[in-house]
Amino acid sequence: MKKLKKNDLINIGIIITLFIIYILIIYKLGYIYGSEVDWISQHFRIPEYLRNLFYDTFNLFPNFAFNLGAGQNIYYLSYHGLFNPIVILSYLFPFIKMVDYIILINIILIILSVFMIYKWINDKFNSRIAFISSFLFILSGPIIFHSHRHIMFTDYMLFLILALIMVDKYFKNGDKKWLIFNVLMIILTSYFYSVGAIIVICIYALYKYLTLNKIIYPKAIFKEGIKFVLIIGIPILISSILLLPTIYTLITGRSDTNVNINILQLIVPVFNINSTLYQSYSIGLSSILIISLIENILSGNRNLKILSIIISIILIFPIFNFLLNGTMYIDGKSLIPFLPLCIYLIANTLNNIINNKINLNKLIIISLITFFIILLTNLNFKYITFFIIDYMTILGSFLLYRRKNNHLLIFIPMIIINFILCIIINNTDNFVEKEKYNQINNNVTIKYDNNLYRTGNLFNILENVNNIQSNNYYSTTIYSSTSNMYYTKFIRDIFQNEIYNKDYHTLTQSNNILFNTYMGTKYLLSPYNVYGYEKKDNNIYINNNVFSIGYATNKIMSKEEFDSLTYPYTVDALLNYIVVDQKLDNVYKSNILKYDKDINLISYSDLTLNKDNDMYIIDSQKNGKMNIKLNEEIKNKIIIISFNMNYNDRIDTTIKINDTINTLSYKGWKYHNKNYTFNYVVYDNNLNIEFSKGHYEINDLNIYTIDYDTIKNITTTHDDYIIDSQKTNGDNIYGNINVSEDGYFIINIPYDKGFNFYIDNKKIDYELVNEAFMGFKIDKGMHEIKINYIAPFSKISKLFSIIGVIIYLVIIIFDRRKKNEKN
Repeated sequence: MKKLKKNDLINIGIIITLFIIYILIIYKLGYIYGSEVDWISQHFRIPEYLRNLFYDTFNLFPNFAFNLGAGQNIYYLSYHGLFNPIVILSYLFPFIKMVDYIILINIILIILSVFMIYKWINDKFNSRIAFISSFLFILSGPIIFHSHRHIMFTDYMLFLILALIMVDKYFKNGDKKWLIFNVLMIILTSYFYSVGAIIVICIYALYKYLTLNKIIYPKAIFKEGIKFVLIIGIPILISSILLLPTIYTLITGRSDTNVNINILQLIVPVFNINSTLYQSYSIGLSSILIISLIENILSGNRNLKILSIIISIILIFPIFNFLLNGTMYIDGKSLIPFLPLCIYLIANTLNNIINNKINLNKLIIISLITFFIILLTNLNFKYITFFIIDYMTILGSFLLYRRKNNHLLIFIPMIIINFILCIIINNTDNFVEKEKYNQINNNVTIKYDNNLYRTGNLFNILENVNNIQSNNYYSTTIYSSTSNMYYTKFIRDIFQNEIYNKDYHTLTQSNNILFNTYMGTKYLLSPYNVYGYEKKDNNIYINNNVFSIGYATNKIMSKEEFDSLTYPYTVDALLNYIVVDQKLDNVYKSNILKYDKDINLISYSDLTLNKDNDMYIIDSQKNGKMNIKLNEEIKNKIIIISFNMNYNDRIDTTIKINDTINTLSYKGWKYHNKNYTFNYVVYDNNLNIEFSKGHYEINDLNIYTIDYDTIKNITTTHDDYIIDSQKTNGDNIYGNINVSEDGYFIINIPYDKGFNFYIDNKKIDYELVNEAFMGFKIDKGMHEIKINYIAPFSKISKLFSIIGVIIYLVIIIFDRRKKNEKN
């Protein structure tokens, strides 16, 4: 590659300086460089947990995350940093807070990406083109935006650019080792985007091969293609340690999306501006991309024509977008890896224009025809006015350039448009205020007793969903791209906890006393008094009547009988019995009473209320409020309220009753939470209800009560599994239990393949109990129980990875010998 000159360093310095100024402005305004959406709850929290887990176990390749989601396969966290070399690097710096490390490393990654794309373009064109191209790169929708929002959307970009550079090197001298290394880094950094990135690398390799071979022989190109694919297969093989167990979690733990797509939507070609331009969840360039694709297709260069046609086909046929998104939906985020190739094509177009290598009249005419076709098929696009101004400005600058012959007439409008675009896109994100972050990050220390229990956090519920405050902090919550579906179904469909967030998959902390009792949540951090819990210091609440995480009992119910029950009787049954898939006599006796007395409406404001038969129709103008009182004085009773939500057309709607919040996301949202039944567990016959702005149609209102003393007394029928917190860590749980009667043992850790249970050092089989957890028959007496977890496919994946590493080392040695022989 060309050596960078002083002028090149100045060009790069200008771009980087403007980027750093942008960051400093954010901090000056009282924010940190992180988003309120996902970043605060996932993108440094999960790496923080992984690092702390390593410090606790010194195991680089763990299998089990006991602290999150009641205990999950660690590969459910793959998307958020598991085995990510960038995250693993942080293990060397325990003195740097993970939040600071993630911010800093993403800033560095952008700077290095700009530096490398400048070098790549500069090597093919000149410093002027490299400067403009690098500017367009950093100003594109996803680059800066996702460095403070969804870091895995772009943190592989440096390695993708390096891989493209190494493709050049491979075809020049046959050097493979750095190409393999950078593809491996792409996969380990962001496995989801590695699919698109590898396709980009292969497309560029084809282009490079065609460039070096004027005459194409099908047999030769097939042979070279197979050879290149085998080379790309080596980093895939090495990364098996991540990919194989992750594929298992994707199959078993990914929820469906709320998107219905027919075959016509996939095969009918359309240039979708929304998934290509102007968006952070897209390639995010301006209309120069479209004009560049047209110019390169019109060019006399066969290879650039083929490259542009391939990219155009991928952009205009939705099926490719759909496949790259894992067949979940059509979303422009899967096209982000194509950004470097698009920048390369734009660089070539700019170079051709300023060197008078194209017919501007022809380009402008065909670009105008294309413009009207795109305009007519994207009339509902949010930024349609901006698209018109952008497109006309670029074409106008070409006409001015033809008259004045000054390349600045093209470059300056282009930079201004993309700069405005970058500001608009990044302004759509909400940064975390420093004050709010400090409040969220206010960790507390809890002194545990002789058994291991769980802790819940009702402060900033969504932000703290993955906040594991110490290695002795065990939670029921998790927010990841995948999680155990038995557990998700248990919370959503069986226990029917309130759904706080607008997506189905996020499992936030509940204040449901029944759920917290069942799951062994003995400690709660809360800004308000919590029924059943006694307040201690620093907003810590404690409940001594919760279940142990593991216990034995002889109270057993058949699954057949359980399936005959409806909510909330199912919850009552789970609290009192262990549900097993066996033929048994019916045993259930209800502790729940249905409330059938009148309800008094005391007052309401900022809403209209109408009733049509059993349907309540409510329109809340702002934050409507309503106060209702039950006619019966409720003392020492738990109140369960349930009703159907029958409308969610336009916006998310939220109803808060006392301290419990339920949300129904609007039906067009791709991660729709499907929360059509709102359930509340409250403790006061005075119900203070708040409605977010929106329209509500509510029916099938039911109220039940249950005496809390019956809940507290359940633990007297249990023989507790006492977990040895000193020996328990990583993938292993150790404990003892004294069983008073023959019965069943249950551990309230979500059911999954890969567990090994040992009673008194003898391995036994386990089964699915209570619809989501694991259990087995147990005899009377004192027993030692050890639980070990090995993630499915983790053993075989390590073998494949070792084979891949050996092949890689052989290639390095062979290539070095070959090089020495030539010298």
